Amino acid sequence: MAAVVGALVTVAGCTPDAVSVAPPSPGGQVLEQCDHLNNRLPAKITGLHTRPTNPQSSLTHAWGSPPITLACGVPRPAGYSPTSSATLDVNGVRWFQKVGHDVVVWTAVRPGPAPAGRIYVALRVPTSYQASDGFLTALAEPLKIALP
Repeated sequence: MAAVVGALVTVAGCTPDAVSVAPPSPGGQVLEQCDHLNNRLPAKITGLHTRPTNPQSSLTHAWGSPPITLACGVPRPAGYSPTSSATLDVNGVRWFQKVGHDVVVWTAVRPGPAPAGRIYVALRVPTSYQASDGFLTALAEPLKIALP
């Protein structure tokens, strides 16, 4: 019976260690740029290995356990403004921070195609991790290259 269940999981396109991440649904040009980012994301981030996402999407990525997740092309975060005190610059990437009970959501604000003019990339970091700066630093170069 276990072999049948394992086969069904594989056929469905997910693995037992897949992380559930709802992919955003951005428009065409944002989708193209997010694909560029997906191709540049590291397989390892601060020692944490990449994990598959479910559903599989070029807009989502995950590392470690508990999982740190990334979603490219998310909507503008509530409360964000360019002058917000909750923003931080890390190696040339502007991040907006929203602290929750179990997770800190860091949203990178990158230039994007008109009409919106911005692309938002959300990084969800469980509060069980001591600091987020290593994650933000590790993602700075891929973000700057893919979403200049």
